[in-house]
Amino acid sequence: INAEYMGVSGLCISMGVLPGWIVGWLLVSTGLVVWDCSFVLLRPESLAGGKYAWAFKPYEKYITIDHFYGHMVNDGTKWFTIGQSIVNIIEITFIVIGLLLNACNKRAAELVVYSASLCVLAKTVLYLLLEILSGNIAPSAGTTMAEWILLFIIPNGCWIVFPLLIAFGIGSKISASLNAAP
Repeated sequence: INAEYMGVSGLCISMGVLPGWIVGWLLVSTGLVVWDCSFVLLRPESLAGGKYAWAFKPYEKYITIDHFYGHMVNDGTKWFTIGQSIVNIIEITFIVIGLLLNACNKRAAELVVYSASLCVLAKTVLYLLLEILSGNIAPSAGTTMAEWILLFIIPNGCWIVFPLLIAFGIGSKISASLNAAP
């Protein structure tokens, strides 16, 4: 990546071209996705009894709710879960580039974040479709409906709603500027 070409050489700090709520979501979600990726890619050391288990304590309950995370066996779910974590690293890279471009007040930030948001949206929808098609879209034994909604539906829903809102918001802005061009 050529930083000079992207216009981010040197220290750039500005309010940027992206709305504050988008920057806020990107910062929070990127931190959570780094944590999530780490949990998957560091297994089994991230599981209870592993040397990094202390950093992933909330996952002890989550893996009882999210079947792909809890039952990572050699039936395809293991490889899909690992693959989606690797894709997360690519998404994080694009989001960080978008945030850097935004900090330098570069309009390219809009295109990068728009593209990354569509990738996040598509991956999350695919993930949920696989859960549904495999028959795992219901609370598992020992999980209440409230726990399932709070720990599975709402978090996964956020990774659909926010990227969708970002894509529509930035997409309409990109579209308007393309329509205004001669």
